[in-house]
Amino acid sequence: MRLNTSEWDKVFPKYMEHSKRDLATALNAKAFFIARRAVVETPKAKLTRLSRKTGAILGRIVNKRRGQAGDKGLYGVEMAKVVEIIYQARRRSVAFLKSGWLPAIRKLEQSVDPKYRRGAAKSDRNAKQIGKAKGSATPARTGWRCTARIENAALAKHDKKEALDLFGGPALQRAFDYEVQSMNEYIARKMRDTAKAHGVRTR
Repeated sequence: MRLNTSEWDKVFPKYMEHSKRDLATALNAKAFFIARRAVVETPKAKLTRLSRKTGAILGRIVNKRRGQAGDKGLYGVEMAKVVEIIYQARRRSVAFLKSGWLPAIRKLEQSVDPKYRRGAAKSDRNAKQIGKAKGSATPARTGWRCTARIENAALAKHDKKEALDLFGGPALQRAFDYEVQSMNEYIARKMRDTAKAHGVRTR
């Protein structure tokens, strides 16, 4: 799974120029917000109609595996039946995928001051951890290498990464994009406040 973080890489340094927080505090807060948003953005585990785009992706996966096994590709009605079976199975595993963010959220809550948690996405009741934790977080610490990490390890053995590719990846991307938008709005607000303080009119 690949994420497009180009916008994040451009906006975050600008955000830090306007923020009074130290780097570790800001990174932990952002990691917390992204993990909370990723839970919300991951689709609920309910059966829905299969879209043409998703069906095409699954079809390519099916035929790639059949080719690797030396079998002929499937097409038409036969392919449609197999794709539908796989899709519904992956759809049912989405709640499992949601739960993988919960350990990271709980861990980061210990490192993020309550005042910096305001505005985070609301908790999703559909996400429940059952059994052993399937994810984690490594909060940022002040030092030469200041990084915050969130991890979702909720990948079912039978899944073969379809749920991750179809639902988990796009959800995490939307969570990143949402936070980039939030930082842009924060920067714009700070710039307006600065301009106003110096008697400069803004629209």
